[in-house]
Parts: sequence; C-alpha cells; structure tokens
Amino acid sequence: MLVSFTILIAANIKERKERAWTPVYVFFQVLLIVIMIWKFAGISSILVFLTSSISLLSIWWLKPQKMRIAGMATSITSLFYQISIKNWAGLLEIVVICSNILSFAKYKKETK
Repeated sequence: MLVSFTILIAANIKERKERAWTPVYVFFQVLLIVIMIWKFAGISSILVFLTSSISLLSIWWLKPQKMRIAGMATSITSLFYQISIKNWAGLLEIVVICSNILSFAKYKKETK
C-alpha cells in the first residue's frame, strides 16, 4: 500500500510537470516485480501484481477513455484476487466493473 501511495504521488507530480518520466515508471514497475517475488504466495501474488501493473500503466500513460478500459481490467483481476483469497466481499468489485463500463459508454457517445 505504501508503494501504491508513492506511485500516486509521483503520478500527480508527473502530471503537473507534464513530463513522461520514463525512468520513474520503470523503477516502480521493477519495484512491483521485486515485491511480487519477495512476497510470492501463489496465484494471488500474480493477480495483485497484474492489478498493480495495469493500474500503474493506466495512470502513467493512458488517456481517460483508455483508462476506463484499464479500470475494467484492474477490476476484473482484483475480483479474481478477492475470490482467490475467499474474500466474498470482493464481489462488490462487480459494481466497479459496471461503473467503468457505463462511464466508457457515456464518454464514447460524447466524443463522437
């Protein structure tokens, strides 16, 4: 969670400076890989890594409409993670998936 919080701060700074900051992106991606290997606990570790990596890619490089698609992907991997650890409250992630789909559809109509 501390890494995720740091990533959000760095992404905010990146947006304000309007720079690509590729080395910082690579650093965070490598850090996520190291954490996954260090704390590896099976499929759940892979799902958390995928969720974090897609989220990082999304906030770092994608435009808003593509961020919505990435949001759907992160929600799906997060849902599978929650199921893998038998956290049935994670089924609420379905609401987030639906929200992303509706948002994507709404803004797709507005951009045409």
